[in-house]
Amino acid sequence: MCFLQAPGGLRRKVANALSRRRVRCMTIMNNAAGRQPVLLVDVMDTLVVDPFTVSMYEHFGFTEHEDFLTAKDPDTWIPFELGNMSEDRFWNNFFKDKRKVDVEKFGSYMRETYSWVDGMEDLMSELHSMGAEMHLFTNYPVWWKMVEEELYLSKYAEWSFISCQMHARKPEPEAFLLAADCLGCLPSDCVLIDDRSSNCAGALDIGYLDALKFQSAKQTRQLLRKYFPTLTE
Repeated sequence: MCFLQAPGGLRRKVANALSRRRVRCMTIMNNAAGRQPVLLVDVMDTLVVDPFTVSMYEHFGFTEHEDFLTAKDPDTWIPFELGNMSEDRFWNNFFKDKRKVDVEKFGSYMRETYSWVDGMEDLMSELHSMGAEMHLFTNYPVWWKMVEEELYLSKYAEWSFISCQMHARKPEPEAFLLAADCLGCLPSDCVLIDDRSSNCAGALDIGYLDALKFQSAKQTRQLLRKYFPTLTE
């Protein structure tokens, strides 16, 4: 697995190369000679149901999602997701009022809630059987380990690019460039599959061959047939 620990020097080097890379990518023929692209696949709400968007507010005793958002500290998630904050510190500051969180109970809730998005395991399985090169590319903290233990995504694709290990997150340009660099390919060899429009726009902006905004497994199958024409209906 390519769990990339990007040192500061490398991150600065890649970021500084952004303009040069963008120009270079414009000169490359997309998907030349029918070569299959490298698929970089988002995880949460693309492959896996994200508990945060489903029922986390209820787990913490709120009746409305907006009330939950108002109660939590807005400054903890991104540092935690980037691997710049310990889990203990995250939980100590999760709520603005510093209320205690039963971390063990929360972990059980998360494990019970993680599930495949409808139709996506079948799609990943079919792509894997076709020999498609796929890598998971996710903004997520150390909880990715719970996802893997419950759903075993690595039987289809490697957990290659995780924000808490890369210390970069989509849609930052350096996150997309670091992924391509680690794979030894150009951005124009890569196709992103992601449920967030901002991430798709970021990938296209630095020269990815394509960025498919996930809406459903059926819709994603249709979009992928451009690169994998033998995918089933």
